[in-house]
Amino acid sequence: MGLVGRLGGFEAYCLPMRLFSYLLAFPLLLPAAEAATAYFAFQSGTASGSPYQGTVTSNVGFASNPTISKTNGAASSVDGGGQTSFADPNNPSNIYEGNGSGVTTVNSYGWNVAANDLQSFTGAAFTVTVNMTGLTDLNIAFGLRAAGDTDPGYVPLSFKAIEYSIGGSGTWTSVGVASPTWAVNSTYSGKSVDLSALNVIEGASDVQIRFSLADSVVIPTGQTASSIRIDNLVLTAVPEPSMGLLALFPALAFGARRRR
Repeated sequence: MGLVGRLGGFEAYCLPMRLFSYLLAFPLLLPAAEAATAYFAFQSGTASGSPYQGTVTSNVGFASNPTISKTNGAASSVDGGGQTSFADPNNPSNIYEGNGSGVTTVNSYGWNVAANDLQSFTGAAFTVTVNMTGLTDLNIAFGLRAAGDTDPGYVPLSFKAIEYSIGGSGTWTSVGVASPTWAVNSTYSGKSVDLSALNVIEGASDVQIRFSLADSVVIPTGQTASSIRIDNLVLTAVPEPSMGLLALFPALAFGARRRR
């Protein structure tokens, strides 16, 4: 084979590489995938006073519906006093109302420690289970309110641990993210936990994220009741990088070699 023929074969072999480079250089030409978002309003209707609902309110993009569960420790369960006026991120016209105080409006998720009952928040935790198939960069956001006695030790001011487990193995490992802190008052504040650096959960079909409240001392006789309430929990994730282009390159290279 002459020099021209060899160069021609070389050019044919390099063509897929150049096409692959062009695709990488112009990613905006590729269709953009939408982020996944799931939302928990913890009430069945938008109006304040709607019945409590513990299942996901809306889910777009997650392969299956996320779930939430909790352990109470020594605290009794309370589902009331939700955050006011929050829009479903998947259906912005749906504004979920809550009165922001009291326990008669059933529209939040949390725990209550009654006075005079020798209770505490020790052992209280909530766990979110999410299907991350095809997804990465999980973020968990929610409104959080702590109410009750303001003396140190009566109401937790942080999570003592935020951990993950995969496949229901029962093995819990720290997510490596600092716990958000909060104050004790009647106002909800937004909390967000960014798990985008937790690569081990990316693409996994059965991921648990557990938030354990910091331990609290037993409330002495005569102190007021205390509560921790969570509302309007939002999970977001983004699609994993597509492998389609990587699969395209060997196919193009094989075709070029056949043409030689």
